Amino acid sequence: MDESVILNAGIIRNEEEIVGLSQSKFKTAEIDNKGNRKLKNYSGTLLLTNQRLLFIKKPSWFSNGLDIVFHCSLKDILSISTTGIISKKLNVNVQENQDIRKSEFNCANPTKVVELLNEAKQRFVEKEVIHAEKFIIHESKKEDSQELLKKKLAKGEISLEEFHQKIQRI
Repeated sequence: MDESVILNAGIIRNEEEIVGLSQSKFKTAEIDNKGNRKLKNYSGTLLLTNQRLLFIKKPSWFSNGLDIVFHCSLKDILSISTTGIISKKLNVNVQENQDIRKSEFNCANPTKVVELLNEAKQRFVEKEVIHAEKFIIHESKKEDSQELLKKKLAKGEISLEEFHQKIQRI
């Protein structure tokens, strides 16, 4: 799948940029209508942006448009690894609510994808921390004690007699 097709489909947000993509196969367990768990294989493109990891299913003969089969934020990725001696596979563990979801991708060069994914994840964390440093704290104007007493009197928290006694002490 070409990068321009993905950009034209509107899958990528304005603030995102594509870091890498790889033709791949994705294996996942799905539950059918009867409640049985079945392994499902998809062919498509593994897409890495500076914020997310996505798997986009290759369109079938009679469909136009792209389907996202897998999607996660880089901050939700817990671990990345490769398995297999001859045909290496990319394994990604993702935090979903209270569960950990394991996803397996069969791509051409999984070690290169692991490197790109680790770099993008590191930059994403650094960018998130830098973003947090942009908050500016303004010092609030302190009210003098007479203003506070006037507000308490207006709210009915103190009586007029208490108000006069406290004002004389200030």
